[in-house]
Amino acid sequence: DHLASLEEDELTELIKEIRNIEVALGSFHKIKLPSEEKCFIKLAKSLVSTKKIKKGERIQREHLTTKGPGTGISPMKMYLIIGKIAKRDIEEDVVLYEEYFS
Repeated sequence: DHLASLEEDELTELIKEIRNIEVALGSFHKIKLPSEEKCFIKLAKSLVSTKKIKKGERIQREHLTTKGPGTGISPMKMYLIIGKIAKRDIEEDVVLYEEYFS
C-alpha cells in the first residue's frame, strides 16, 4: 500500500486543495444580493387566486396558481396556505398575501 501513501508535504498539499474546492463550491444557502432585488421582484412568482374566494372559505389547491411579480406569498409556501381560511373576499387573479388568511 506504500504506492498509495502520501508523504507529509503531499498530505498538506492535498488538504490545501480540498479546502480550495470547498471554497469554490460555496454555500448551499441562497442569499439574495441587494443588486438582485429589483430583478427578483419582477421575475419571481407569487401565489395568485384562480377564482373568487369568499371570506370564511377554506383554501384548496384549485384556488391557487403562480404568477409574477414576486411581491406576494412565495409558491414555496403553497402547502402552508392550503387549508387556511380567507379573512376577506378575494377576487380572481389577485396576488395573495399572508394577512389575507387565518
